[in-house]
Amino acid sequence: MYFCKSEITNALEHLKDIHPFFLITFLAYKEIDLPIENLKDTHGIERTFLEKYYRPTEEYDGYFRPGRTSDKSKMWVSAKYPDAGLQSVRTRNRIIIDALKHDTGGGYGWNKDYVIKLKPLLKDDIRLPVYYMAVWIYRKKDWPDSTTTQDVIKEFKTQFNITKEEEEILFEMSIPDELDKNNLFCSEPLDWTELKKIIGNYPRAPLEEGGFLKSLSLTGVGPTHHLEFEPGERLNIIAGDNGLGKTFLLDCAWWALSGNWANKPIHPQLGARWSNASIQFDIGSSDISEKIKSEYDWERARWITDVKRRILPGLLIYARIDNSFAICDPAKITLYESIWQSGAQLSLDKYAISVDPMDFPQGHLKLSEKEVWNGKQYQKPYGIEGVLCNGLIRDWMTWSANKESEAFDLLKSALKSLSPTGSKPMTPGKPIRLPTDAREIPTIKHPYGDVPIVDVSAGVRRILSLAYLITWAWIEHKTTSHQIKKKPQKKMILLIDEMESHLHPQWQRTIIPALIDVVKILSPDLEVQFMIATHSPLVMASSEPFFDRDVDKLFHLDLLGDEVELKEISFIRYGKIDNWLQSEIFGLRHARSQEADEAIEKAKKIQLNPNPETKDVKIINDELQKYLSGTDEFWPRWKYFAEKYGVK
Repeated sequence: MYFCKSEITNALEHLKDIHPFFLITFLAYKEIDLPIENLKDTHGIERTFLEKYYRPTEEYDGYFRPGRTSDKSKMWVSAKYPDAGLQSVRTRNRIIIDALKHDTGGGYGWNKDYVIKLKPLLKDDIRLPVYYMAVWIYRKKDWPDSTTTQDVIKEFKTQFNITKEEEEILFEMSIPDELDKNNLFCSEPLDWTELKKIIGNYPRAPLEEGGFLKSLSLTGVGPTHHLEFEPGERLNIIAGDNGLGKTFLLDCAWWALSGNWANKPIHPQLGARWSNASIQFDIGSSDISEKIKSEYDWERARWITDVKRRILPGLLIYARIDNSFAICDPAKITLYESIWQSGAQLSLDKYAISVDPMDFPQGHLKLSEKEVWNGKQYQKPYGIEGVLCNGLIRDWMTWSANKESEAFDLLKSALKSLSPTGSKPMTPGKPIRLPTDAREIPTIKHPYGDVPIVDVSAGVRRILSLAYLITWAWIEHKTTSHQIKKKPQKKMILLIDEMESHLHPQWQRTIIPALIDVVKILSPDLEVQFMIATHSPLVMASSEPFFDRDVDKLFHLDLLGDEVELKEISFIRYGKIDNWLQSEIFGLRHARSQEADEAIEKAKKIQLNPNPETKDVKIINDELQKYLSGTDEFWPRWKYFAEKYGVK
């Protein structure tokens, strides 16, 4: 068994005021039984000790140094620390110099009165907590099931040759009173993933990946003074009237996740000039998250974030209302960071391909509707052009020509899934040449013949763009991940503004389940957080079969007086579209839900055929009559009634 995470966390809290000399050099010298008044070669002793107890991860060649420090950012030290930092401590601190006997050619030893001379290093004369020092030192040790706290202290005392004088003057050997002895040990050791949640990541560590948006808080920004948005883990539907901020909310969510605006930056309300306008957000997963606050700098007219983000989102795609797209690929952000940190070039594989940082502008890509179809290029130095995206037309032809192309298979599957129910699935036809275009143009099969994709309807055009960008972004992410020798993401975030735009009602009725199917086609392990803004009761109804209140949420933007309010509301299955139109979301007239209709039918059956064994028949009949006479929502009261009287 091993020390639990809570115990290691507690130990580090008790070590924060201890001079690093006691935690490293002193213990290293005691472990080798450094002689008194004589000298011993100590070359490499401290480095060996640090490697054994103070190197939390093999990913970083430096060390984590708990203990007293004026700057917490300096708790991580480089691989040079044993030769430079510790030598400086030994040779410049007067207290330590007086305690050690040293000869430049012959090593170190203790002076006779070293214990008394080291006592001033104790903060406020508080002795060193042996138990908590042992918890840190032995955090990876597998202890027998019968181990007690006294056994831990005894092990420490023996290993480091603690003398009676050291016990009396330097060390606190007793067991701390506050210990919860039932929660000291766990069955598994604390791995690096969990430990870094306590001590933080090492300097210049790769950014964490795979975060979802957990919360977004806006103050002095947009249509309301203050707004709180806490999306669910999977499907989030945002409804509301025109002009209340659905697109604004998606733009802010994109910015929080990606760090860039998808269009022009959003500025605070003019009335917030003399108050603090801020955007605060939380990105993470069930394992780790970080909260970041950004405030608006009125002098520089920009948002200022005081900390650098440590967690990247999953693969992020934003389908905007004007048919433009924004993409943020965490693999390319990682590559971009690596290129700049390495100075100039990064070797991606055994062929030593050199990469120009300009090819990966921070992992973000914005594509207009025209660029989605025809590709996007940019001008590199010396007149060379780079290609950021080939575009739907070129990629379609390239992918289809490659018989082993995973991309084209995914695209065809995506088109099939996104096709409206009840009609023939969209499938590729034979490419053709148009008189005014030198390219071969893909076609879509229709009952009346093949139609060039440049001539399809607005609805088909929107779905083609969505299917292509989702496929392209995933293939591009997998390719980059392979190049940088990392596994592809298991998280994707998909933002879609006005999902129903240009779609026939029948298509709207099936689009959300179709999108979920598309994600499963990309990878069965891929988890997706959807944020979808809509005006459509048909889109709402399309989510009824699979809406899960544990992971999905419904939000409504409403105007209360002169203030816009965003609130999470209960998802009710209304079934019929006219019921959705008359629901709280769309407000034409309050209607009963499908669940309420079913409950009323059950209630009527009980009235006609009461079960005498349930409860008093007259009471049941009276209660049901009272509830049935109501004109508002019946379902919550039926549930209460059923629980109260044991009716099933």
